[in-house]
Amino acid sequence: MEAKASGSHDYFVLLSGSDYPIRPTDNLLAELQTGHEYINRHKMPADHVGKPISRLKHPYRASKNPDRFPDKALNALLRLIPMSDYRRVLGNLDPHGGSQWWCLSEPCIDYILKTMDDRPEVVKFFTRIKIPDEIMFHTLLSRSPFEERVKPAMMFTAWEPGGRSPCTLRADHVPQMRASGKQFARKFDLDGDPGLFDLIDNQLRR
Repeated sequence: MEAKASGSHDYFVLLSGSDYPIRPTDNLLAELQTGHEYINRHKMPADHVGKPISRLKHPYRASKNPDRFPDKALNALLRLIPMSDYRRVLGNLDPHGGSQWWCLSEPCIDYILKTMDDRPEVVKFFTRIKIPDEIMFHTLLSRSPFEERVKPAMMFTAWEPGGRSPCTLRADHVPQMRASGKQFARKFDLDGDPGLFDLIDNQLRR
């Protein structure tokens, strides 16, 4: 909402402070001229990407440290409580999940915001599930005028086998970043590899 309030824009991109562009700006602008929407979407259940349908069946209480015993125990108890039937709440929307990082056109963002205004019961439902930013927008795009225009997200990440979160990127990931064709990458630790951004600028962004 704050980004929309800043004025009209062709596209809106969700990034964090741990992300960095890894391609020349001209490449990004050329890609956006194709008129696609960029978000990873997988129809649920999608256990292979960590989006089981159980995410929609039980309430979840978010916390800053979900591995702390009190928070972990509470969510274990909440998994014994069934939520409202997600199929009844979502209606014609097909549940989808994916990564939270997206690049969406202004008309697509307008559509999502209007759907949220028109269907407050859906918004309320998503406030009670685990990591809704990996499911809500993805689901609201189902059966929308924008669904056929969706391409994979522009974000490069590297994962260790069995990892719960992406690796912190290092200089030896630069060849993978180049080969990915992605526009952005995450996550970075400037203190851990202070020369990495200069390396990316010199090798990937020129």
